[in-house]
This record gives sequence, structure tokens and C-alpha cells, in this order.
Amino acid sequence: MPRMSPQARIEERLQQCREIQYDRPMDALVFAEDALGIARKFKLKERVLHCQRMIGICHYAHHDYEAALTWFERALPGYRTLRDRSGESRALQNIALAQRQLGRNEEALSTLRRSEHIVRDLHDDAYLMTVLTSIGSSCSLLGRHKEALQAYSECLTIAERTDDAGMRARITGNIADVYLGIGDSETAIDWSKRSLALHRENNDAMGIGLTLSNLGRVYQHIGDLDAALAVMSEALVVMTTINDAHARARIMVFLATILLQKRRLAQAQTMAEEALDIFVNTHDHEREVRCRMTLAEVAAIRGTGEETRQQLAHASKRMRTITNASLEIEINQRQAELMVAEGAQERALKTLLRGARLAAAQAMHGATAAVERRIAEIYASMSDHRRALEHERRASAAQQAADTELRAQHSQALQLRLDMEREARERERMQAANEKLTFQLTTKERELNLNVLAIAQKNELLSDLSANLQAAVREKEPERTSMIRQIIRTIDMHRRTGEDWRNFNEQLADVHDTFIQALTAAYPTLTGKEVQLASLLKLNLSSKEIAQVLSVGVASVEVYRSNLRKKLGLDSGTSLTTFIQSIG
Repeated sequence: MPRMSPQARIEERLQQCREIQYDRPMDALVFAEDALGIARKFKLKERVLHCQRMIGICHYAHHDYEAALTWFERALPGYRTLRDRSGESRALQNIALAQRQLGRNEEALSTLRRSEHIVRDLHDDAYLMTVLTSIGSSCSLLGRHKEALQAYSECLTIAERTDDAGMRARITGNIADVYLGIGDSETAIDWSKRSLALHRENNDAMGIGLTLSNLGRVYQHIGDLDAALAVMSEALVVMTTINDAHARARIMVFLATILLQKRRLAQAQTMAEEALDIFVNTHDHEREVRCRMTLAEVAAIRGTGEETRQQLAHASKRMRTITNASLEIEINQRQAELMVAEGAQERALKTLLRGARLAAAQAMHGATAAVERRIAEIYASMSDHRRALEHERRASAAQQAADTELRAQHSQALQLRLDMEREARERERMQAANEKLTFQLTTKERELNLNVLAIAQKNELLSDLSANLQAAVREKEPERTSMIRQIIRTIDMHRRTGEDWRNFNEQLADVHDTFIQALTAAYPTLTGKEVQLASLLKLNLSSKEIAQVLSVGVASVEVYRSNLRKKLGLDSGTSLTTFIQSIG
């Protein structure tokens, strides 16, 4: 059996890596590192860079975002050295995703913009949609909702133009998420339903499941728990048919919180425990914490304090590996309530004060108000009314800031809806105008072609008349007189030949105005006859057809073409007609 080439060996290992990199990323990493070793040994520079990115992806799938970022950044200079713009744009995209997971959202957006600039230069619509999707999600995280919608809208336009049904469905769902983020639940539900319909058309089970999950979150957000439960349950059924345990667990953790709100504790606990096992095995620490929070609340409602304490302790310990201020504050509040129940008010106050400082530092006004109010209540229960009043004032100030923020958010949501509707109307107007211009141009081109045909027919007629006159000269009276009278009648019928040629020239300039302008600007020494010949070549006419239009012989047209070719500086290997077609 012949020995495999280095390239083939590398590709074999990378394929083995791809097959398991999201299920068993550390096992996949071994294949990627082996491929990198082969690429380095044989000095295959492009393959080295690709292997480095694959190693980064394995670390990313393992949620080791620092290591992933290091490997992605290691590959970037190599792509620049090789002047591989496509590889550079993809490395930038990878870097941005890792930066975002590390909470460096501003950096991530800046990196994505650099990738976008490259991809636009490359005219790669397929990858541009990927980059625009990442830009939209980054803008959403940063609260730049209008920018997010603009990115998604452009992506949706490209998807429709390229007939990418899968991308259309995904982007429609992303737009729903933006409206959910600004509190416009009505519009979010509308876009979610559109996305769901598109995924159903595509028979995309994963898309259906995720969209149902998002729709369930919207219903949960507005307090319609029955609708949320129904939709989330359907999402779980769909996800169960897919061999993706992590995706199923994401649905289950949301479903557990809904069941908890409906006080269906046994079901909530079962869902949360099953999801917890999956998140622990996949090293998804943030979702692991959320599961433990749900289990802690179930235990608290049942009055099992020790179990509540254990779950909160596990959650608090895991928080050291992730950054999520909102989740950390929630843990502090739960731990403080447990301490109050045990009579440890001083410890509870210390825990809540830590949460209050974190909320204030993050400008989380609603959370600050809730924590400060609870601190005030505890001080009041301890008869420390001075401190209770102080923290009540802080709570009041934070609540005012939260209310102002909420009003601003509602105002922003309304303004955003108005802006997007205005832009949609403008796009419709521009589309209608473009369709009208296209129709007019098509009509004028049709008229122009008809005129070309008419001129050719008239020149053919003149040739016939000339032949008839020659024949008449050879005839004797009275046949000669009869033939001449017939020729005169024919001439009278076609007397408008000169006017037709003028109309043709006007229409030619109208349809191909940019062509004539570009041609004469680039080659100012061309004569009127040469511009006329170039215009006829622009219509893709043959030498014979041009000869009929100009009333000259085909040999003369060939001479004209040769002179025009010299004026344009074309070599013998370049087609004159193709070159003319490329102008304007």
C-alpha cells in the first residue's frame, strides 16, 4: 500500500478532529496537534496555520477561551505573511468569538469590523453573512440594538438574494432576540414565529428546537407561563430527536425555571438535575451554576436548608471560573436569605453589601435597588433605624435610576421600531424605483435593437434599389419607365432613413451613456466613426450586421475594427468585442 502524502495525512487527522471536536474536544485536540506536527515537519506553512486554528477551536469547544484566543492570535500573523486575506478574515472571526466569551465585547466588535472589511473586499457573500451575524450578536450584547438590526437586515437581504433558506431562518430568529432585548415582546414574538415557519419549511430540527426555545423565553418574560411551558415542552421533544445532549440540556434548564415558577417542584428538580449532569460533563460552568440555583430554590421551597446550602456553595465555588455579575448577585441574595433564616443577620448583611457594591459597580440599578432594600429591611429588623433609612434612600435612588432606564429603553424600543419601519419603507421605495428603471432600460434596449434591425433592413433595401436601377438602365422603354416609377415609389416609402439614423444615435447614447462617457474619457483621440463602431460592438453585433447598419462592405468594417484595436492598444490575443463589453 503506497505511503500517504503529508497533505493527506494532515487532512485525515483534521477530519478525525472535526468529527469529535465539539463532543470530545480534548480527544480532538490530540488529532489537531498531530496534524500540526506533520505540517511543521514538512514546512507546509498554510497547513500549519490551519492546524493552529483547529487547535484553538478545540480549546474553544472545551470552554478554555484564553487558550483558544492564544492559538487564534498565533495564526493571524502567518496569514498576513502569506497574504491570505480569506484566512486572515477567518482568524479574526475566531479571535472575536474568543474575546466575546471572555467578556471583552468592545474588542470583539472591533475585531469583527476588521474581518468584515476584508470580506467585503473579497466579495465573499457567504462568509460576509457569518461575520455580519457575529457583529449583530456583539452589538446586541453591547446594547447597540440599531446597529445589530442593521447588520442582521443586511445579512437577511444577502440571504434572500442568494436564496440561502437556512440563513434566512436563523437571522429572522436573531432579529427576534434583538427586540426581546429591548423589551418589545410583541415584535419579538412576531419575528420568532416567522423564524419558526422558515425552519419548518427547511425541515431543520435544530433550528425548530432553538426557535421554540427562544419563543418560550419570550412568553416567560411576559409572564405567560402556560404558553412558555407548552412551547418549551415542544422544543424539548424536538431536541430529543437530535443527537445533541448539550442543546437538549439548554432547553431543560429553561423548562426547569418555568416549572419552578408554576410550583411543579418534582418536575423542575428532575429537569434541572438531568441538565446539570450534562453541563458538568461538558464543562459549561455558567449553565451548571444556573442549574444549581434552580435546585437550591426547589430545596428552599421544600424547607431543606442543608441541601439549599450545598447547592449554593457549589454554585459560589464555580462562579470563580466565570464572570457574570448578575448571577453572582443572585447567589449572594440566596445565601443571605439562608443566613437570615438561620439567624445570622450580620453574615447576611456582609454578603448583601458585597452584592450591592458589585451591582452598583456594574450600573445594575434594578439589582442595586433590590439588594439595598433587603439590607434596609434587615437593619430595621435589628432596630438599627439609622442604617435602615440610609439603605432605603440608596434603594430609592437606585429604583429611580432603574425606572428612568426602563423608560429610556421603552422609548428606544419605540424609536427603533419607527426607524426600522421608515427604513423598510425607504427600501421598498428604492426597490420600486429600481424596478421602474430596469423596465425603462429594458424597453429602451428593445427599441434600440429594433432600430438597429430597421437600419440594417433599410440598407439592404438600398442595395436592392441600386440593383434595380442598374437593371432599369439596361431595359428599353416602356419597361424602363415602369421600373423607375416603381423604384421612386419604394424610395418615397422609406424616405425617413436619415431621421431613423438620428433616432438610433439618440437612443444609443441614452441606453449606453455611461459606456460612451467611459470610452471617450479613457480614449479621447477616438473619432466619431470609431465611437460609433464601438457602440455597435457594445450591442454585440457581427461585422456583417455592422456593415449593413453603416452601409459599407464587410471588408471596410474589418479595416475599421483593426484601426479601433490600434487606438485602444489591444494585442492580438485580446478580443475587441469582449474588451468593449467590459467598458462602462
